Amino acid sequence: MNESTPWRRVWQTGVNGVTYGTHSLGPVLQWMAGDRVAAVCCAGSGRHHRDARDAQYEAEDTSVMLCKMQSGGLVKIRVDMLSDRPHAMHNYALQGTDGAYESARAAGEQDRIWLRSRAKDANTWTPLDELEADFLPEDYRRGAEAATRTGHGGGDYFVLRDFAESILGRRPCPIDIHAALDMTLPGLVSQQSIAQAGAWLPCPDSRLW
Repeated sequence: MNESTPWRRVWQTGVNGVTYGTHSLGPVLQWMAGDRVAAVCCAGSGRHHRDARDAQYEAEDTSVMLCKMQSGGLVKIRVDMLSDRPHAMHNYALQGTDGAYESARAAGEQDRIWLRSRAKDANTWTPLDELEADFLPEDYRRGAEAATRTGHGGGDYFVLRDFAESILGRRPCPIDIHAALDMTLPGLVSQQSIAQAGAWLPCPDSRLW
């Protein structure tokens, strides 16, 4: 991937730490409305891969970033751009006091959820799509067919549509500058943390600037 898209060699695997944190952290922060990352620590698994020019990558094979939320919650982000294995685009898990969610991890698996208010018992998962009728926003239902014709599993459609409608004044931007920085700054701090042997470091709040 780094040879077919050389820019990745510079900013993605050319820097140590969780350099793709925004992509992974953004959806998790939307589960925690009003919260933000207060501190970060980051550690890596070492370097074992070389590129086509026999140069060792600056990034370690796997990097894990722990985020301590302002509310006291804990988020773990693991990014691996180099290991030789079947590609896993995204794996999400959410553990709360009254519910839990796990995304599918392999072909044939289903996204699954457990909600205390709906579950028959504490050990039975429910396929996530069984809750679609009750919880999927109408906006997503209307755009589902068009989304399937775009890239990234349909995700590109909603991003581009929201951007266009925001600059045309039809709706507020769904992610403002502070939300964008909440997703981005922890990854930058992770680069400082991994360089300091995984030290816990504060994550700045752009609202105070």
